[in-house]
Amino acid sequence: MIKIICITIILLFPLLAIRGLFIIYKNRINLREITGIYFFKFLSKISLFLILIFILFLLITIINYNKSYIILQFTKDFKLLFLQIPQYLSIAIIEEFLFRVLLFVSLIHYVQNKNMLIIISSLFFALFHFPINALHFTSYFLAGFMYGYSFVKFQSILLPIGIHFFWNYIQGAIFGYPVSGAESDGLINLTIISNEIYNGGNQGIEGSYAGLFMRIIIIFSIYILPSEEQNEKFLNFLNPFLNPLVDNNNIK
Repeated sequence: MIKIICITIILLFPLLAIRGLFIIYKNRINLREITGIYFFKFLSKISLFLILIFILFLLITIINYNKSYIILQFTKDFKLLFLQIPQYLSIAIIEEFLFRVLLFVSLIHYVQNKNMLIIISSLFFALFHFPINALHFTSYFLAGFMYGYSFVKFQSILLPIGIHFFWNYIQGAIFGYPVSGAESDGLINLTIISNEIYNGGNQGIEGSYAGLFMRIIIIFSIYILPSEEQNEKFLNFLNPFLNPLVDNNNIK
């Protein structure tokens, strides 16, 4: 049943993405304002999430090591850290552009409640990763919620891109855990004794209850951090299908 739902979502998603891409193209002149692409404005917050995510993965690695669930071997291949940045960064940019920008733009004229948009995009994100059980689904849903919430609250696509990149890069390239079930070549080479609570085994930290807890901490951090001054042009654009301008001040 889950596979059928996932396949349905995958078939539906390209249609929504193409629609969103067409709308973005028609509003390309104001793309920077619509998506909040102001790097230096959000540099401090992006840096805070870098530190937070690194600390979370460091702590869970220490816990796993102390419980003998992992065996560590430092590769000392610092060159690999830099070589993997384009890979992890491109994944974060592409997925956030698809699931946050295009999906939000495609649906915002019909679902004018930002909380519902976050939930819908999170469902798409979770099912698109083909979760094999409730734990994996919950983890990917929380991931989508984490990215969507940061997008809406801080009114910038740079925050979810940053959080997404830091999560995958620190998890894989630095600590050597699998990322979404894919093996990683990290600065640390890990031998993992699978444990659903602490490490998620071959799935990676996102396949564990510890991963759920880490995502909740990040979501809470997004909640307590103050938002920037209101960007009146954020997700405000002309819909070529309907003509009227979407006013985000009317979005609840």
